[in-house]
Amino acid sequence: MKFQSINPYTNQVFSQHDLHNQQDVSYLLSRANTAHHHWSQTNIAHRVQCLLKCSEILLLQKNELAVLITQEMGKLIAESKAEIEKCALLCRYYAEHIVHFLTSKKLYAGTSYSHEIRWDSLGVILGIMPWNYPFWQVFRFAVPTVVAGNVVVVKHAHNVCGCAKAIEDIFLQSGFESGVFQNLFIETQSIEEVISNPVLKAVSLTGSEQAGKSVAALAGKYLKKTVLELGSNDVFIVLNDADIYNAAKEATKSRLVNNGQSCIGAKRFIVESSIYDEFVSQFEMNFSKIKMGDPMQSTTSLGPLARVDLCQQLKKQVDNSIALGAKVKKFDIENKQGDAFMNPTILYEIPKLSPAYIEELFGPVASVFKVKNTQEALIIANDSSYGLGASLWTNDESNKKLFSEQLQVGAVFFNAMVQSHPAISFGGVKNAGYGRELGAYGLQEFVNIKTIKYNF
Repeated sequence: MKFQSINPYTNQVFSQHDLHNQQDVSYLLSRANTAHHHWSQTNIAHRVQCLLKCSEILLLQKNELAVLITQEMGKLIAESKAEIEKCALLCRYYAEHIVHFLTSKKLYAGTSYSHEIRWDSLGVILGIMPWNYPFWQVFRFAVPTVVAGNVVVVKHAHNVCGCAKAIEDIFLQSGFESGVFQNLFIETQSIEEVISNPVLKAVSLTGSEQAGKSVAALAGKYLKKTVLELGSNDVFIVLNDADIYNAAKEATKSRLVNNGQSCIGAKRFIVESSIYDEFVSQFEMNFSKIKMGDPMQSTTSLGPLARVDLCQQLKKQVDNSIALGAKVKKFDIENKQGDAFMNPTILYEIPKLSPAYIEELFGPVASVFKVKNTQEALIIANDSSYGLGASLWTNDESNKKLFSEQLQVGAVFFNAMVQSHPAISFGGVKNAGYGRELGAYGLQEFVNIKTIKYNF
């Protein structure tokens, strides 16, 4: 059997890779374990040099790597280039801060005892990664994990196997020794085999809520730590004192970034009634200007979804929401290429039990809600099983304080769309998952925070 990636724009097979069998998996895990014994003892200066080389290679190969991303999962070529640049920035960030993050720290309790905190590596860590940001998701998991002295094995999404191979090559070219980063080309049913292996110490998964539940259950069975970044139904709240033009502009960008397939892209737009009509008018105007087509063309503003089945699932969610009473505004944009395209869509008057209210819509579909006041906005915002990020548009300091304290999410951005950055911890609450990636907190997820007490 083989993993295959199919170009969602041309529907042609783009890349493929043989699946690893049970013997292959055992060998790769053993190899990773051996690599950890040496890699964990390397000095920080060597790890820094590997990261800086990795950043250099990413930027040198940016154009060809961006084409690879676009051909495998349909991202606009400009966004693919930005993804590679962001991975390079991540490498530089940890190269600059790793000494500070990993230097042991002295703590004093009373007058007689001194305590020291060390951050020691755990061992082999499994990353189960999604297709929507095929480089960034892997790098934001792998870089802080390996720079802390661990080694990683990655089960990437089957439809981006070309990206997976390219990433492993880049780590080797950067000076990371063989076994520090390895791909596992396995089916979902083989994941328990990996998690149950004694050499594996922890798992990080970015994916669906259902995938997170399955992995968490397996990790619990075998007592392995997990970090989970799952679904989202992020809110974009526009209050009556907002800059409506900029709010609508950023709302459009947040909803359509990555062809609508971003975990922190806004999905639910909550707007106060006094400015509702003005915001909706601007929002719809922005949607009407979308140019759908070949993601390799710079004039295209919306490409295909990553796979045909994902497009079919999204259309079903929209149709079911309409059947339950939601009002719809579709923007029929001429496009004759492929079955993975979804016309941009805005839903209004959304029933509480409809998919558009309770589920994540992963594509160019926006759900808009009209509210009377800030309290109703807060109630609807928190009326979700997810809690990843929130964008709030207001200049009122009391509203900023209220929403920053009471929104049940992992991040609140004021007058800006939610974005990730290497220096800022990233993660959610509720069914959006648990644990953090990026920054110092992300690095500390997969280390042994060891306390040492000295008696003088």
